[in-house]
Amino acid sequence: MHHEETAKIASFLEKHGHIVYYAAKDTYQKAPAEEIFLNNLVLIRNADVFIAYFTDDGRYGIDFAVEVGIAAEAGKPIIGYIDLKEERLEKFYRRFEKDIMFSGAFSKLFTDLEEFGKFLLIM
Repeated sequence: MHHEETAKIASFLEKHGHIVYYAAKDTYQKAPAEEIFLNNLVLIRNADVFIAYFTDDGRYGIDFAVEVGIAAEAGKPIIGYIDLKEERLEKFYRRFEKDIMFSGAFSKLFTDLEEFGKFLLIM
C-alpha cells in the first residue's frame, strides 16, 4: 500500500549493506492471489529478519498481521520501524499494545531511522 515509503526504507537499508526483499518489489502483484501468497511466504521464510514498517496513520491490517505471524512461527526476529508523526504515536501504541498476539511477536521497535539502522548492523 505504501510502496514509495517502503522503497525509501529499503534504499536506506541497502546503502547500509543489507539485502532487502519486499512484496511490492519482489512479488508480481497482478498474479493470482495464491501465487502472491506463496511468493510472499518464500520471501518471509528466506529472510534473516522480518521488518514491519508502520507509516501513514500507523494502521495495520489482517494481511500484515498474518505476515508477522508467519515470520514469528518461522522463528525470525521481528523488528518494527514506526515512521509516524508525533501526534499519531500515542494512538498507535495504545492499539498496538491491545493486540497482544501481534505486538508480542516483536523483538524491538524503533521510531528513529538512524537507531534502527545501527541496530540492524549489530544483529
